[in-house]
Amino acid sequence: MMQVLKSDLVNVRGDRRVKEGDWNLLKDLEMNAGSSLGSTLFFELGINDTPAAWELTLPAFTPQDMIAIPNGATHYKITATGVGVDFDLGTRSVFSGGTGSVSILDPALSQTLTVDKTQLSGTHYVFVLSVEFVQLVNGVEYA
Repeated sequence: MMQVLKSDLVNVRGDRRVKEGDWNLLKDLEMNAGSSLGSTLFFELGINDTPAAWELTLPAFTPQDMIAIPNGATHYKITATGVGVDFDLGTRSVFSGGTGSVSILDPALSQTLTVDKTQLSGTHYVFVLSVEFVQLVNGVEYA
């Protein structure tokens, strides 16, 4: 976000604002220093960005072959999330669509995760793909 802040060409140093910066600098940002998306998912994602929705298409795949599954994990979740931010009002909105908890033993069918942009309000938008691993023990999920 500091790069976005520093890319503000409208305001002078000291008065720069994130909302005036280049939000394209956030493209392909990795938010987990310990494990990148490219070293976790070994399949191509289809991305379709329209005015109404941000869609991620997941192909059919076998989790044991196409996901770097950490020791002890029994399930995974893949989630597409959209965040709308209005800096002037100090508000944000969030909308997510995901796979839910899926066993690492079950083959995954092709599916599309959709973020409905009409559910987001704000002046700036960020779209994120996340992968979460869990261990299911006696019906309880542990991250």
